[in-house]
Amino acid sequence: MGRTLVKPGLYDHLLAEAIEAEIARLGDPRLASLAPVDAEESHSVLAQYLERMIASSLAMHRGADAAEKQWQLVQRIVGTLTGVPSAPESDGLSIATPRHRCSVCWRSIGL
Repeated sequence: MGRTLVKPGLYDHLLAEAIEAEIARLGDPRLASLAPVDAEESHSVLAQYLERMIASSLAMHRGADAAEKQWQLVQRIVGTLTGVPSAPESDGLSIATPRHRCSVCWRSIGL
């Protein structure tokens, strides 16, 4: 298969077409098949799609103010999802301000 340079973006439809072409090339429908996503798992498939899209969008921000720009993007996404511009904590989830992540936790052993 030859390489084609394309602009950055979402090309899932091209991958799906390539997969379908490869399956057809096999010539035997018993070797592979595509099936629609089950309605009960569609939320998971869509969440995986969003995860890749959001991670890619966040990674585009570089430099000294990258963390702030990423934070602003997250706030816009959460605001869109919740309908609240600066969404308050939802379901007990929040991001610390300033943003920190626990890197080590030690358990205290009582004697």
